[in-house]
Amino acid sequence: MKIWLLDVYKKTEELIADQKIYSSSIIRHFDGYGFESIPLPHEFDLVLIDFMNAGNNQLTELLDHRRELELKGQPQRKSIGGINRDSSFEFSHAAEYLSQRTVEALEAGIPLVVIGGKFDKELNLGDEPLIHSYSWLLNTFPFLKVTDQSPAEGPASIDCVSLDRSVKELADQFEGDLTWEVAFDGKRDKPFKLLRKKSEQSPWSPLFENKKKQPVGFVLQAFNSELILLPNIRDCQTRSRYIAYILNEFLPHFRPGWYPDRWSGTYIPEVLKERSRAIEMEKKRILEDLDRKEARVQGQINTIKSFIDLVTQADHRLVTVVKRSFNEIFGAKVTDLDSNRDGKGKPRLFDLLASIEGRKIAIEIKGGKRSLSKDMLDKVQANVGTYLRETNDKLHGTVLVLNDQSAKAPGNRESFAPHMIQDAEQRKIAVLSTPVLMDLMAMRLTDELSNSDFLAIITKPGLVKLPKK
Repeated sequence: MKIWLLDVYKKTEELIADQKIYSSSIIRHFDGYGFESIPLPHEFDLVLIDFMNAGNNQLTELLDHRRELELKGQPQRKSIGGINRDSSFEFSHAAEYLSQRTVEALEAGIPLVVIGGKFDKELNLGDEPLIHSYSWLLNTFPFLKVTDQSPAEGPASIDCVSLDRSVKELADQFEGDLTWEVAFDGKRDKPFKLLRKKSEQSPWSPLFENKKKQPVGFVLQAFNSELILLPNIRDCQTRSRYIAYILNEFLPHFRPGWYPDRWSGTYIPEVLKERSRAIEMEKKRILEDLDRKEARVQGQINTIKSFIDLVTQADHRLVTVVKRSFNEIFGAKVTDLDSNRDGKGKPRLFDLLASIEGRKIAIEIKGGKRSLSKDMLDKVQANVGTYLRETNDKLHGTVLVLNDQSAKAPGNRESFAPHMIQDAEQRKIAVLSTPVLMDLMAMRLTDELSNSDFLAIITKPGLVKLPKK
């Protein structure tokens, strides 16, 4: 395959494998007597243009040459070959000749790849139109409009919007280096002659977009071939590797038909390609769904972590977090009964009075090193009795929330003595350990447990257990 590299950094040629390369520049002076001659495009199988970065490429070549002279111990030269600094003249020269060559190449069925570089501009005097580094491209395709330019400072990041695997791999390979310089609008009223008469592809297909969702890299089917504009890489050395990757790896997979000697090992029937694309889209959908589920679960974990006092505390902080858990997770209306009685000079009763779906529940809270004991049950029973006598109220249930053996991790705590659970059941007291309470909270957050189910579970006398799934 014979490739014409136009205004590409010369050392790039060393990185391109198994191709015949012809390199030239549209703005470099030739022996000091004018511009280099531009070959006829039909002599080539592919044309790659880095004209918008030509000045940067030539400056890097100049610095390379000076370093070589230094290594040889020779005095440095101030210039080599003469770099044209008149940007207006360069752009007008390119606009006239490069546009013509671009049309000739596309009409001859030769594909063009363009690296989008910096948008340099210079106003001509008089009534002449604005001349800039993209003039040749817009002259070739008048329907193309420049809609935005990258910021002079700060990030100019892009997003890959193509579903093609090779485009994604290109984006991944140079992630962090790819940048956009100019955004385009490629809509037009009259369609161009397509590459294939019965092509199902759109003649205008965005590959990359900026953060404003404007195309900054695209495939354009026009005349008898395609023009592909790809995002820029501002560092010359990295851009050199980028261009080599485009020619060695990207294009042979993205457009295998351009490489007839290489596609035989990569040919896949269209039916399987469609199947592969469908699977890729399904995979993307599944991964996005998993990401949403993961984010939701992580949010639930963070919520549960905010209630860690349930298994670590034993004093008023335990009372506070139990009150929060019933209120925030199960939507209960909770009253601090002892606090209200303290203000009235009355002796304390049980800690909290919770109302879930209109049903009142007495909640006593204990924590520390001790496990369930007869003294605890006696106190709960006595406090509930006093409350009922004083208020003539009705309770739907009585719950003893217990964070016993708090110095141990929940998984290492010993079970309650069976005879104590039997005693609690006879007294119509439900014993709820705080680790089980946290499990019930987690089930409520994940919609595995309703408030009604929670109410039924914690008001059943005896040991509160998790429901079977």
